[in-house]
Amino acid sequence: MLSRLLRFTAGVVCVLLLAGCVSRVVDPAPKKFFYDVRAVVVVAGPKVPLPLVQGVERRMSDAVAATARSELLPRVILTVRLEQVGISIGLDNNKNEAEVKVSAASVETGEVIAQGEFKVLTETGSASLAAESLAEEVSARLRSLFYLQRPPVQ
Repeated sequence: MLSRLLRFTAGVVCVLLLAGCVSRVVDPAPKKFFYDVRAVVVVAGPKVPLPLVQGVERRMSDAVAATARSELLPRVILTVRLEQVGISIGLDNNKNEAEVKVSAASVETGEVIAQGEFKVLTETGSASLAAESLAEEVSARLRSLFYLQRPPVQ
């Protein structure tokens, strides 16, 4: 009985090890939005707080500078449009939101090769931190989408 249990356990371990090896052989699905981002331009209307625009621009420029690509990828420039920004909304005036539209234009041809939009929600205890909180959340989402490195903390 004990020998059967040991054989069964050894068999399960072997199957798991082989499954792990096989998964490394198969190529993963191609990454979406995998580009060589050269620059980021952030635009917004007159009602959008300037610290929000500057915060996204600064964080994204730092992320672009920190990212080094080892392979040849299509070079793009990102245009980030901040729309419908709400600061200190909700019952407790501690919610913030922004609708973000992003387009990636080819450096060579100028044509838009990818575009999308998303909504960001944050919660802050202080209204003075709302713009910085939204800027970090927007930048984090963009870094994740376009596989950019987080710049080192100084």
